[in-house]
Formats: sequence, C-alpha cells, structure tokens
Amino acid sequence: MVNKPPYTITEKAADYLAKIVETVTRLEYGTEFKRDIRLHRENLMRMIHSIPCH
Repeated sequence: MVNKPPYTITEKAADYLAKIVETVTRLEYGTEFKRDIRLHRENLMRMIHSIPCH
C-alpha cells in the first residue's frame, strides 16, 4: 500500500521550484561559484563549537 503525502504540490509551488533550480544552476555553471565542501564542514564545526553547553 502506498501512502499519500499529507500535502499537494500546486502549480505555483512547482513554478517556484523551477525558478530555484534555474537560479542555482546559473550560479554553479554560469559563474565562478563553486561549492567547497571542506569550507562548509569547517564553518559547521565552528558553529557547533560556539554553541554554549548547559
């Protein structure tokens, strides 16, 4: 039995998603923008270490 998700995808939501994908694609391939996984991890670790412990 397949469960139906508790939401529906409207045409407006699909249009927004298409615009987001288009923008991300332009950023990744149309410019010098590159994802730097190492930098992302370093920033995540800094954020985790800055959270005060209780």
